[in-house]
Amino acid sequence: MFKKETMMKILIIQLIIMVIVFQSTKAQSLIEFKKMLPTQKAKLVSDSLKIMLHLGDKQYPKVYDILLEGTLKAQPIIKTDCNKMSKGYKLKSLLSKEEAKLQAVLTKYQYELYQKKKEELITWFNANKKEKNILFDKM
Repeated sequence: MFKKETMMKILIIQLIIMVIVFQSTKAQSLIEFKKMLPTQKAKLVSDSLKIMLHLGDKQYPKVYDILLEGTLKAQPIIKTDCNKMSKGYKLKSLLSKEEAKLQAVLTKYQYELYQKKKEELITWFNANKKEKNILFDKM
């Protein structure tokens, strides 16, 4: 069975926005993020990555498309009634494809910064059990 930390890594691309957005109302922001439509999630994360990684005009639409595609493909997996392990394998496969696409669009420096921010988010989640539970309560 997958550990929650593994599941967290699987969803990290869509949730990296929380590093930037979360300040005072972390739990409420997580709940709102979970309720968003895939297009809204992709736009919110893309907009944040644009600022954080200084995406160029040609990079932004590519990043948005990658995130939207990943979010659309993840939705049915997350909502299915299959067990966490099955979901985890499917989402992990999806994430690795998404990561490869992002790496192809980003510069080396941008990708390294993206990876650093992703690790910061994982560390934050590990230290904040309440927020982690809000995120994974339907998985």
